[in-house]
Amino acid sequence: MKHFATALLLCLGFTAQAQFRLVSNGIPAWSVVDDSTYTATVSFHADQTGFGYLPLAIADTFRLFTGTEQLYQVVAVENATFFSADLTVTEITNEYTATNGPPIGQVLAFDPNGRETVPQNPFGSTGSTAQLQAAIDTYNARVTGTPQPPGNLHFSGAFRGDGTKAAPYGFYDYYLNHPDAAGNGVPLGGAYKAQLGNTMGAPWGMLIIRAY
Repeated sequence: MKHFATALLLCLGFTAQAQFRLVSNGIPAWSVVDDSTYTATVSFHADQTGFGYLPLAIADTFRLFTGTEQLYQVVAVENATFFSADLTVTEITNEYTATNGPPIGQVLAFDPNGRETVPQNPFGSTGSTAQLQAAIDTYNARVTGTPQPPGNLHFSGAFRGDGTKAAPYGFYDYYLNHPDAAGNGVPLGGAYKAQLGNTMGAPWGMLIIRAY
């Protein structure tokens, strides 16, 4: 009984540290919903991690990653089975990658679980391609090697007048005014957004450049 309890605790510990990931079996055929949202029926290889992950467990808090370092948020999951699921995803553009267009090639569906990095999946004919593994390594190196600036810098996508995406721009958190921004680490010339009730007379969310 003592050995059984110890084994159970070890299993629970491994499960608590596990991170859901499944790779597609083949290349999904994505349909365009709008300029940043796509949908497809995705068939998945059987789980290769030993944790028994199934498409039935995919949730709208998960993300999708591709071998060309495209990153997406899963926004809807329908008709999930033991082998496939209908996924609707929307583009994510952040300080580590700029996503534009539908997913290309094999995809990895994963639970970020509070992490910005992407979990690796075993390589093989029923696992990840070499391209996908290399993309994950490159993306994760960028994440772990990027210095975190003061003031909690964020990045937002922007659109040009013709509807195409411009490069992401950085801005700091929401502040009341220049002194408030300065006190929270925003440098001179740094962008922040107007907080509700700010003393700058700016509408909420307006982008402001710290001038003093």
